[in-house]
Amino acid sequence: MLSALGDERLTAKLSSGEAALADALLRRLSAHDVAREPKDLLVLTAAALCLTRRGARLTGRLTALIQLLDEQATQLSEADQLTQAIPLRRERLRLLLAQGPQSSQLVSEAHAELAALLARAGDLAGALGEYEEARRGWSVGWPSAEERVVLFKEMARLARLVGDEGRRVALLEAIWAVVEAEHEPTEFGATGGR
Repeated sequence: MLSALGDERLTAKLSSGEAALADALLRRLSAHDVAREPKDLLVLTAAALCLTRRGARLTGRLTALIQLLDEQATQLSEADQLTQAIPLRRERLRLLLAQGPQSSQLVSEAHAELAALLARAGDLAGALGEYEEARRGWSVGWPSAEERVVLFKEMARLARLVGDEGRRVALLEAIWAVVEAEHEPTEFGATGGR
């Protein structure tokens, strides 16, 4: 990953001074004009991620990188620059995954955010895949029952559009299971219908 930087001196520094190097990377990230140089930004975050995988104690810095990527991707999304926002969201997701199990809910939310962007960009199959990744990480209490129904419906819509009948049926059944779990039988009885 670091070879993409084309800087052997950086590789040599990995055995010492990781924190100082990560700080320098973060300063460069903060100063970047992401709309002008999105690829450069991703290279820098890749370098920071590689440092964390080497065991450097960079939890705070990693969190700062994630927050920065989130802010910049949000700005790009508002400007409807999907071609740049999508790779930023992917990089943020990779950084969250690097934090380990404690970030499971944030990872699920990041998958859902990426799915929404992919759907807007026309990658319906990719969006459905990201929603399914989000679903795998759902914990009790997130999302709410209402949010789950909305997400299931969107997933079913995407499954229909990409021609996957099996997925669509399974998701519609999951919607019904959520509804049944959240309402009294008197409200959704045999005559309630599906």
